[in-house]
Amino acid sequence: MVKINMDLQTLKYFCTVCQEGSFLSASRKLNYAQSNLSARVAQLEKKLGCVLLIRRKSGVVPTKKGFVLLEYARKILRLTEKAESAVQTGQAAESRLAIGSMESTAITFLPALLKTFHTICPDTKVSVCTGTSAATVQKVLNNELDGSFIAGGSIHAELSSVSVRTEKLVLVSNHTLEAASLTELLQQPLVVFPYGCFYRHILENLLAEQNILPDHFIDMVSIGALISSISAGLGIGLLPESAIRVFSFADLLSIHQIPEPYCHAEVKFVYHRDSDSDRPLGRFIEVIQQGLPEYQAIGE
Repeated sequence: MVKINMDLQTLKYFCTVCQEGSFLSASRKLNYAQSNLSARVAQLEKKLGCVLLIRRKSGVVPTKKGFVLLEYARKILRLTEKAESAVQTGQAAESRLAIGSMESTAITFLPALLKTFHTICPDTKVSVCTGTSAATVQKVLNNELDGSFIAGGSIHAELSSVSVRTEKLVLVSNHTLEAASLTELLQQPLVVFPYGCFYRHILENLLAEQNILPDHFIDMVSIGALISSISAGLGIGLLPESAIRVFSFADLLSIHQIPEPYCHAEVKFVYHRDSDSDRPLGRFIEVIQQGLPEYQAIGE
């Protein structure tokens, strides 16, 4: 077998092109000339003696061998980042854990999970990044996060998952709409998280089934702001019932049941298939599998 030298920078270029789906988009993200980027990937293909990307007018997609290299390249780059962090900080690489979370997860069971994890791994520095399921999954794929809590949807081929819980989803309004029908509720302004939120996706599917064309979406990035806006009468929203119950002012809201199949969503924790042996991530997954702890309402 012929030994082939592949530098880390070229692997990074290749991964970025695959991630962005085009040389133009990748060159902008990398701030690197498109012609040079294309040449570097072509040189890599020549070294390996195979085509790694299918080039089309609409962009590029990895070939079968391209996907194989992509998987290994991401592993190599992730390990390189950990090695650099360990050397630069003088701390063991396994002493850090970066977790992604939906807003609803972050205010319900995640704090208690992290408390349990801290008793097991007290020296591990944990960071939490909140965002939509789509956004945090992308961060996991980009190796910016070790794993993330998401709702619904299919799992990316490079990721594994642990089932966490099934959430009951409900429509939420203030008391002026307590007796409103489903149709009347869905005709109100809709207070929602940005695109990429699975709960927003469920709400849009429910609207479509009811043949209701949404008139007004109001985007919120904070669940506190979202629920406060609903309680003030700004509109209605769709959320896990558990997330509403967490707030001590939940009695100011009206909860409305919705039909199947829209009333349930599975929450999962996703992570790279090859990284579950990492010590802090593996221990965190074990904590999840032990079951979810109880949590108290905010303000209690």
